[in-house]
Amino acid sequence: MTIRSNILTPKAVKGWVSHNSVLGTNAYDLDNMYSPDTAMRKACVLDLAPPKYNPHKKYWFDKSLKNNHGTITGGVFGSTGWTLDGDDSLLIPNHASLSVDSDFTFLVWIKTTNTVGGFIASFTNTPAVYGDGFAFGINLAGSGSGIMAATCTGSSAWFFGTKAINDNSWHLVGLRLSGTTLDLLLDNTIDGTRVDSAPLPYTGNRRIGSNTAGTGNFLTGTIGQIWYYNAGLSDAVVAHIRNATKWRYTS
Repeated sequence: MTIRSNILTPKAVKGWVSHNSVLGTNAYDLDNMYSPDTAMRKACVLDLAPPKYNPHKKYWFDKSLKNNHGTITGGVFGSTGWTLDGDDSLLIPNHASLSVDSDFTFLVWIKTTNTVGGFIASFTNTPAVYGDGFAFGINLAGSGSGIMAATCTGSSAWFFGTKAINDNSWHLVGLRLSGTTLDLLLDNTIDGTRVDSAPLPYTGNRRIGSNTAGTGNFLTGTIGQIWYYNAGLSDAVVAHIRNATKWRYTS
């Protein structure tokens, strides 16, 4: 059994302390410990963690201090995330901190059995014009059932992952641009990669769970915590984020 307590001390560190009773009463693990002044923390411009009990049914509040709050359309909040049934989405208004024109990392915990085309995140002008910003989802553009797909160039070119994620299990998935390398991320692995370039600047609304217009390509499943960084995080940092938060997503 692991007992966790949240730590937050002003101008010091943030994270979790885990006490593993199997290892003994004096054995502690420090997880996700970092200073608010680190480059990683400063690069986080979107941090949405669904609350177990949501007192504000209309909004999902951004914890990154950038105030990129989202407006909720449908869905149900539970103990581990936000469940979408095929006509729900989260609208995130345009903000300068969310500009997609250089390195970035988008990460999200997801549990789904989705078998039709659904957007996990649309940070571009869908369904009208692809190219600016990025689009990321499953079963899109002929990727195959449960396979991730993404586009992030000045054209409509898509590329695909290789492993299905629609197995009704929790996965940390994501899209990362670092230099000229664009990666689809699945748990602690790279599920697809290609040589790419920075996307054309996108300054419109963003949406989670459907196309940007909120009119189609709805995702079904449960979404947990969402992060967006304006930097290409290393494999080690992505693994650290997964290992520090996976205890929330066990059922």
